[in-house]
Amino acid sequence: MEVREVGPNTPLCGVIRKVLENNRTPVTCEELAIAVREYWGRNFPQNPYEDPCLIYKLTGLFKDVEYHFDELGEVPMVHKRESGDGTELSTRMHAIDLNRIADQVKRVKVGLRAS
Repeated sequence: MEVREVGPNTPLCGVIRKVLENNRTPVTCEELAIAVREYWGRNFPQNPYEDPCLIYKLTGLFKDVEYHFDELGEVPMVHKRESGDGTELSTRMHAIDLNRIADQVKRVKVGLRAS
């Protein structure tokens, strides 16, 4: 999907892709969320995710995305309150799980694979 011009009616995933294409190095989900809002010129649509978690979730739709966990040292685990069982962070997780570890998700770096 190539996005030529970004405006207020451009789909959010198109704006995210454009910002990632403009960055030569991976950026954190938090930095990407800020850059996308500034580039798009509007806030994210109402949703149950914290902004960095929404970015993490949506970038999972791209086939050529890479995640880097340099700042965290390893892939974060989401622990269920009831059982204490842990599951590795995944873009398939729901809002309640991603938001639970939002402080870690915002430090995950996202970039496009070199073609």
